[in-house]
Amino acid sequence: RRGRAPSSGSSATQSGAGGSNQVTTHHAANSQDSLSSPQVVAVSDLTDRGITTYQIAKSDYLFAYKKYTEEDSRIDSLRAWIQETVSIDHQVILCDPTKTISDWYTALKKQVGITNEMAKDRARDAYQEAIQPLRNNKDLIKWSVAWKKAVTRAQTKQVSESSTMGVWFRDFIRAVKPVMGSWAESYNIYHRKDDTLTFQEVGNDFRREVREMEANRALSKIAKGGFPSFGGTKVMGKRHVKTMRKIPILRNSGKAKGSKKSKTSHSGNSEGDKMPDVATTTKPRCPYCGQIHRLARCFYVFPELAPEDFKEREHIRAKVKEALLDRKLLKEVGFLRRQRRSN
Repeated sequence: RRGRAPSSGSSATQSGAGGSNQVTTHHAANSQDSLSSPQVVAVSDLTDRGITTYQIAKSDYLFAYKKYTEEDSRIDSLRAWIQETVSIDHQVILCDPTKTISDWYTALKKQVGITNEMAKDRARDAYQEAIQPLRNNKDLIKWSVAWKKAVTRAQTKQVSESSTMGVWFRDFIRAVKPVMGSWAESYNIYHRKDDTLTFQEVGNDFRREVREMEANRALSKIAKGGFPSFGGTKVMGKRHVKTMRKIPILRNSGKAKGSKKSKTSHSGNSEGDKMPDVATTTKPRCPYCGQIHRLARCFYVFPELAPEDFKEREHIRAKVKEALLDRKLLKEVGFLRRQRRSN
C-alpha cells in the first residue's frame, strides 16, 4: 500500500506546481462559528518573518515529497521483482493486490520460507558435497569456485565443519589429493599448522597451481628428458640392441695365444669390444620415485608435466609420499618450482 503524498501543515504554502510567486495563507476566523477562506498573497507582500516561514515550509515539503517518490519507486521495483520470481499460483493466493508489500512478504515467508535450521542443514549438505574427493583433473578452477562458495555459505550459517581451520583445511587436502597428490602433500606439510591461513588464500594458491599445471601441459604433453636417453640419440629398442650384438667384432690377429692380452681379446671381454648394456648404464635416479630421470622431470612430483594418459602406480605414490617428509628434498622441489615460474 502506497503512502500518501506529503501536504504542508504550515501557515504558508507555495501555490501551483510551477513555483509561482504567490502564497496561500490561512487566517483564523474572528468568531468560533466561521472560518475565513484562504487568501492568495504575493511573496513580495510578505514580511521578512513571513518570507522566512514560507521558505522553511517549502524546504520541508520538497524534502518530504522526495522521500515519498523514492519510496514509491522502490515499492514498484519490489512488486515487479515478486511478480517475476514468485509462481503465479502463489501470487494469486498470497499476494492480494489490496494488501501491502509487508503483508505479501509475511504470507510468502509463512508458506514457502525456511527456518534457520533448514538453511543451516542445506549449507552443511552443500559443503559436504563440495569436499568429496575429486575423480579427475577436469574443471579444477570451476571446482575451486564452488568450494569457496560452499565454505562461505557454511561459515555464514555457522556450520561447525567449516568454522575451524584445521577441519576445513584437512577436508580440502583430502578432496584434491587424488588429482594433485604431490602438491597436496607439500602444501599440507607447510601450512597445516598455520592458524592464520584463510580458505580464500588456499583457494588462490590452488588456482595458481592449476593454471601453471595447465600451461605446462599445453606446452608439451611429454617434455624432453622425461624418460632415459643415451647421448642425445634415440633410445634403442630390444630388436635394435639384439641386431647390434650380432655384428662380428674384429679380433686381435696376434699369435701370442698364451698371453693374457690375447685371451682377453679372443673372449670378447675387453673394454673396447663390450657393448653398453641398457640396464647397467649409469643415469640419474629420481630421489622420490627411484626411477631413471632427473627430479625436475618426475611426473609424481610435478604432475603438470605428465601426459593425460599417465597413470600412477600405488607403490610408487606411497614411496613419493614418504620421501616428501624429507624437508631437504622438499626444499629442492620448492626451488625447482620457483625456477620454472621465473623461466
